[in-house]
Amino acid sequence: FKEFDWSTSKFKDVKIKIDGDLYARAWGGPLYGASNGGDVGETTMELWYPLIEKAYAQWRGSYDAIGNGGSAGTVMQAVLGRHDDMLSISGNTADTVWLNVQRAIDNKQPISAGTYGESQAARYTNTGVYADHSYSVIGYVERNGTKYVKLRNPWGESEPANNGANYGLFELPLKDFMKLYDDLHFTIAGRT
Repeated sequence: FKEFDWSTSKFKDVKIKIDGDLYARAWGGPLYGASNGGDVGETTMELWYPLIEKAYAQWRGSYDAIGNGGSAGTVMQAVLGRHDDMLSISGNTADTVWLNVQRAIDNKQPISAGTYGESQAARYTNTGVYADHSYSVIGYVERNGTKYVKLRNPWGESEPANNGANYGLFELPLKDFMKLYDDLHFTIAGRT
């Protein structure tokens, strides 16, 4: 991980040692899926992100310390050693949000979208999207004049009904994205 050192204005490495104990489902199966929408069988599931999550939790004190909200940008900054930035979705136009998504994806910057908090949980009823949760933004596409934001639920499962194969990957029309998501977090290109 990287920690910003205010005395030098640079990031410094922080080494974390972890064991191999990871969360599992109630029936004993692995909790994590595939990030690319492929097979989610026990022998093909990806392990890198639960290991990063465990190391980050250990660094910050516990899973409870990182599991009660916070900024995805803060995590990206710690993992990548790049400054993070945030854009309010509700405080901007759809065109501004779309341009920021395009710019981040085209520049190969990690980008995430956060939903509104638990106080607005009713907003998510029957949407397949969860309140107080962060989703990876993995792309964008425009089809037949409609703009879509491509998203991934980091749980590796659960997406809006009829919009994916339950790998956590899905597309939302920009108009729906604007209603369900509160902010974008991304690293600042070229600024370490």
